[in-house]
Amino acid sequence: MHAIIRVMLLRLVLPALALLPCACTDRATGDEGGSDDTAPASGSSSAAPTTVDPTAPTSTDPTTTPVTTDPSGSTGEVSTTGAVCEGYEVSFLIPIVTPHLMLVIDQSPAMLDPWDHDADPATPAIARWTSLRSALTTVLGAEKVFNLGLAPYPTPDAEDGAGPAACTVTEDFLVPTSETPAAEVLAGLAPADPPPGSFVGGAPLGGALTLARHAVNGSFDQPRALIVFANSAPNCSPVAEGAALLESLDAGAPQTAKAALDVGLPVFVFGVGAATEPSPAVVDGRPDGVIVSDALKEIAIAGGGNYINSADEAGLVSALSATFGQRESLSCIFPVDPAPGPDQAVTAVTIADKMFPQVEVCEIEDGWRVIDDSIELCGFACDLFADTGDMVVTVSCV
Repeated sequence: MHAIIRVMLLRLVLPALALLPCACTDRATGDEGGSDDTAPASGSSSAAPTTVDPTAPTSTDPTTTPVTTDPSGSTGEVSTTGAVCEGYEVSFLIPIVTPHLMLVIDQSPAMLDPWDHDADPATPAIARWTSLRSALTTVLGAEKVFNLGLAPYPTPDAEDGAGPAACTVTEDFLVPTSETPAAEVLAGLAPADPPPGSFVGGAPLGGALTLARHAVNGSFDQPRALIVFANSAPNCSPVAEGAALLESLDAGAPQTAKAALDVGLPVFVFGVGAATEPSPAVVDGRPDGVIVSDALKEIAIAGGGNYINSADEAGLVSALSATFGQRESLSCIFPVDPAPGPDQAVTAVTIADKMFPQVEVCEIEDGWRVIDDSIELCGFACDLFADTGDMVVTVSCV
């Protein structure tokens, strides 16, 4: 007779991304890194019931539901003390959750604005887009625990000029969230050095948010969010005409973000060196007299998310890593409950249908070892459990 303990893992991969508005804080602290120093984003009081809070601590000790084994008629083994060693089963279940994240990315001419990407005035400035693409590839490209999608705005079919064609956001150019590896999704971004004329038009963020909502897959009980990266305040308001189409702020963009939140899609915004001074009143295809950083923060607040403005590429990588980086550290030590009795012992550990051996030196071997009433997974065994969340521990009479 033996016990089988089934354990499944919650993939908690957004340690800093609070998907409940009440848990959101503004990372902008006004430090020398260029972060915005205004008040934290607290979000809407009407939090969408379909989001979850991935800032909660990872639990490896879930509530258990004992499965009682009826000893009658069993052939329990008799110990040296004369007692019968009975088998039992205890089940643990923590569902694997993989967030669906739609990256809503500014591809207006503002993203080609140069910046001091390395905080070194002696080196040449590079385009903000070049830094953003590099940061996304570095931080998200190595991750396997996101279902990513892309929603560039305007889409590549937008036209140069001041007419409505400059505000095009075509659904066919959006990449829905899927299980495609993150690195492959990010490979679909525009090249690091876009050819001249490839980034044209306005910054129709409001329209992009509306379409992006419908390109986010996954069930409503999974973490889902829209993540904006921008260097321009939104324009292309549906009520603007003529010169005002690109030169005035789309005041309805925050309400569009609120509509996304209402259907379980909070909106988080990253400024890529977004200006903290009013924009000049010139004809440049950007809203006049607007503080870009403030406009972007207002969208994040309305969307129940937070706002982070980075001053250089290192700051952007740091912000992305803090929000999306490696999943919260997973302990590889698991208590066996009920603990084996005097005549019982852990005899096998199987992870994702692969049986691992018992080892002595955990630091250099792949397998498991017993520590008091717990088991410790070693090497590849721990990695595999983190990826699959499925383990069976067998306790047998000895």
